[in-house]
Amino acid sequence: MTDFNELTHLEDMIMNLHTNGAINAETKDELLEQVDKATSESYDQGMLDGKQSTDNIFDKMEENEMNTNLDGILCTALEGGINYWCDKAEVVDGDYKGAKFASDCVSRGGSIKFHIIDEEDEAIRPEILTKELLIKGIRMAANYRGKTVERFLDDVPDAGEADMVIQFAVFGELIFA
Repeated sequence: MTDFNELTHLEDMIMNLHTNGAINAETKDELLEQVDKATSESYDQGMLDGKQSTDNIFDKMEENEMNTNLDGILCTALEGGINYWCDKAEVVDGDYKGAKFASDCVSRGGSIKFHIIDEEDEAIRPEILTKELLIKGIRMAANYRGKTVERFLDDVPDAGEADMVIQFAVFGELIFA
């Protein structure tokens, strides 16, 4: 069952798309087609509601709360979310920034390099994961799921969603299924 907040968010998103000129439909079918196209383009660009995401939940969070969320998603990804495409993740320069675990170093300003199992495709090269890219990946994954970042984090991302976050963060799109 869809809750009222999800419906309100959807209505707001459609109104923003219309206001921004991303949709201009005269029939219900045209509207649904244009909304689908506009929202697909929006999440591909890391955008929400037809404009650059203004979801600044990370600005509102206490540093400790934000880092706990980032560490948890990265831990989930490293412990099972990305293992089907990544055979090794290493902390760049071995600098854990005082953290005990690799999953905790990014929130402290460290970075992680991912090694792809099938490195035959030269076009697939992941970025080095940084805190900024991890936050971008969370925003893109939340948009992809049709949620606000706050809702995405409140729902506690599972291994599949953590994988999605990492792929959006280091590739800018979903590469692996």
